[in-house]
Amino acid sequence: MDYNHVQFAGRIGKDPETKVFDKKDGSKGYCTTFSLAVNNGYGKNKETIWVSCRCFEQMAASFSKYAGKGKNIFVEGRAISQDYVRQDGTKIYKPFAVLVERWFFCESKKAESSDAAGGSGEESAPIADEGDKFMGIPDGIDEELPFA
Repeated sequence: MDYNHVQFAGRIGKDPETKVFDKKDGSKGYCTTFSLAVNNGYGKNKETIWVSCRCFEQMAASFSKYAGKGKNIFVEGRAISQDYVRQDGTKIYKPFAVLVERWFFCESKKAESSDAAGGSGEESAPIADEGDKFMGIPDGIDEELPFA
């Protein structure tokens, strides 16, 4: 059994590049490429790996419109080969890339806007504990619950 599925969370290294090309049917196609900085480890052992990512068509158009350098995102997709053969017959081996099938932002708009505004650099005050906010279930109701 083979399974090709990858997930990464990190920050976009530079603004995505979108290329427009002509498809065989005469319509326009879109391909957006970007690099994702993913941190691995912590403290003195922390390292950053760079993951090449690629998306096509409608996803490519929306990605280039909303995502940009420094945005913290999550991508999900599959690994694809970037190997190719030069005109002189030399085979070039490159690390894999991610063919993005799904993505979303990892930060709220509020967090993004405070980062963009420079932020104060200070931590915010802790939120007061207001309990677990779960509704209490009365005793003796177990028979009525469909999943008990």
